[in-house]
Amino acid sequence: MLRSASSARNRRFKLLKLCIAFGQTGNFPTAMQKGDRQRALKSAPPTSKRFNHMREATKHRTQLDITVSAVDHDRLTSLARTALDRLPDTAEELLSEMDRATIANADAMPASVVRMGSTVTFRSGGDDTKRITLVYPGQADIAENKISILTPLGTALIGLAAGQSVVWKARDGKERVLDIAEVEPPTLDVQS
Repeated sequence: MLRSASSARNRRFKLLKLCIAFGQTGNFPTAMQKGDRQRALKSAPPTSKRFNHMREATKHRTQLDITVSAVDHDRLTSLARTALDRLPDTAEELLSEMDRATIANADAMPASVVRMGSTVTFRSGGDDTKRITLVYPGQADIAENKISILTPLGTALIGLAAGQSVVWKARDGKERVLDIAEVEPPTLDVQS
């Protein structure tokens, strides 16, 4: 029994490596085990600048522990998969973050962890303090400081806690440092 499960996992892994090698990121098998995508991304030869950019953009965050609720994990993984054709870099980055995240029950999530609907106060590049709310793409509104999860900033923030700092690469290619000062838990109307 263990042999067949192991061989099935190896077949999925090989298929995933082929998908990555040929740039078919939208065709990932849905029955992937946690970590399979991450292993395949690391071992597959890069075929485009997109993969190198994604690895470069996330390399600084791989050492930080992130926690997401099971509900957010499922929703964000699904959202990222559907966005692979439109926003490949950001979607791949979000999938990578979801692969390495620790998944917790919504009831067990600490209030200081950034999740969907959280309002985050952070410093970027010194004394410049900003306050944003992390939302789904349909709720994004820059005038109201509602930032989509499908942005480099949104993906950089998800799962981090107050007091943590992260280096992330913006769409303009510049690296930025964020120091998370405060996290307010989500309100019910923003989460859905």
